[in-house]
Amino acid sequence: MSVRAPKSIQVEPWRAAIVKKRGRRDDGRWYWRARSYTDGTEVTRCRWGTRAEALGWLKTLDIEAPHDPGAALSSVGDLMETWLYHVENSGKAPRSIQRDQEGAVRIDAEIGPYAVETLLSGLADACQEGMVRRGLAGSTTNRDMRTLRTAWRWARRRGLVPDRELPLPPKVAERRVQCDYTPTRAEILATLDAAPKAGRLMWRRIAILLLYATGARPSEVAALRWADVDLERGLLTLGRHERARKTGDRVVPLHQDTLAELKAWRAATTHQGRVLNRATQTLMIVRDWLEGYQEAAGSLRWTWYGLRRAAVIAMARSGVDVATAAAITGHSPMVMLAIYRQVTDEDRRAAVLRAGLGALPAGSVLSFPTGRTGTEDRNSDT
Repeated sequence: MSVRAPKSIQVEPWRAAIVKKRGRRDDGRWYWRARSYTDGTEVTRCRWGTRAEALGWLKTLDIEAPHDPGAALSSVGDLMETWLYHVENSGKAPRSIQRDQEGAVRIDAEIGPYAVETLLSGLADACQEGMVRRGLAGSTTNRDMRTLRTAWRWARRRGLVPDRELPLPPKVAERRVQCDYTPTRAEILATLDAAPKAGRLMWRRIAILLLYATGARPSEVAALRWADVDLERGLLTLGRHERARKTGDRVVPLHQDTLAELKAWRAATTHQGRVLNRATQTLMIVRDWLEGYQEAAGSLRWTWYGLRRAAVIAMARSGVDVATAAAITGHSPMVMLAIYRQVTDEDRRAAVLRAGLGALPAGSVLSFPTGRTGTEDRNSDT
């Protein structure tokens, strides 16, 4: 049975309505967008909630002064700050806002103090060159250039910058920079040994251990809550977080050693929400400390997805059937084998030895009859 969407709410000077395309969450909450118009300027606020919660929320909202820096828009940093204020109150999806924020931070770090007019005189080229020197991926650099152009066009329509199109440099070649190295078991254990074994930073060790022990996606482990952990039975339920789109819920058992570490962390932490005390995207964004532990362990650099590949390879080498391994990692067997199962020289050698390809009986010599063409049997009537 379909659920009727709640009616809009009017609490002067605000009017709120649900965004139907965002749908209704399992907890019964809808995505509300509230708008207010002051002196011709639109102010927008968004949040999830029931209709009653949205009504209470509207009653507590204050009208902020319109963010109109006007003549104060003198530097590129001012431009990005002003545009971000508009973006954050525009009702865009949270992930889109996050990407805009990250791009604005990188742009500000490169050319923030410069006068905004100098963007018309080659400053965008200098910004791009600086990003390339810092080792940013071509795709990231190109996206940031588009972000800069979007901010410029927004300010241009409002008369905050000169009425000219912003010239951008040619796109950077988008070569792949993702690290595809899969760590060995020895490298993983050495990195674990370098991570904190107690104290408030022990969550870092738990993050590495859980990713290797479950073969899960980084976002799944980062979003894991204590309510998803059955310490008595040694089970994790993955895939319950809000933005899990690829698979449904799945239950993964834990090895007794991993379970003992997790119990120790549960006893040490006072946090009742997420297991790692961190937001969902933290593991993907903050990796400096992981690289530090890898360097201390003498390991080559690998990423979080390297642990996922390592788990798949470990199961394959141990003889775990494909269907079971796919059920644990949350992928179809085809995708798991095509993307995460990396065949090494060691695997090929082991396959040849296991199948006995080219092996001869010990101490025996094979003899072949002479004077035959090899077609006698085919041509014989008997």
